[in-house]
Amino acid sequence: MAKKVHDTADELNILQPTRRDAIRTTIKGSCGLALLSASGCTFADVYGDLGYREIELDLNTSQYTSLQTVGGMADVTEGAWQILAIRLSETEIIALNRICPHEQLEMSPNIGAVWFDNSLICPHHGSRFDATGQPLPGSLSDQAIDSYRVEFDAGANKATLYVGEDEPSTSAPT
Repeated sequence: MAKKVHDTADELNILQPTRRDAIRTTIKGSCGLALLSASGCTFADVYGDLGYREIELDLNTSQYTSLQTVGGMADVTEGAWQILAIRLSETEIIALNRICPHEQLEMSPNIGAVWFDNSLICPHHGSRFDATGQPLPGSLSDQAIDSYRVEFDAGANKATLYVGEDEPSTSAPT
């Protein structure tokens, strides 16, 4: 379990990974690499394809009920896609890659990532990213994280995430 770095009322509590967290992350990555090299299979065989996907989120299901509240966050994993959905307002949800580019560590609400003051804060090193994935001044990361298009139907309480680079064209054929 990560430990708190700051503990005053005026500062945001940032969780710092413990040695056990770091070892667990290293083992997971090593197992994946070992499996790839031992079996001769590809990244896609182990982790899934990174091709274009339309991911449907039903906010009425237990997996995504946290998105019913403004400021709520939910992990979305689809194949190899590791996404963080964040409810910005009554009518808007955003989707960001949940892997911090600083040291390729996961930013998840389960391990302490938070949406605070209009920014996603990495629980490992405190890097901050805006709603478009751009790093904010003072972040250890100088690289942006990917953001994805989201269509949100607040009336139906459903969202569709569009991830990948091969999104089909919506223009009419000529």
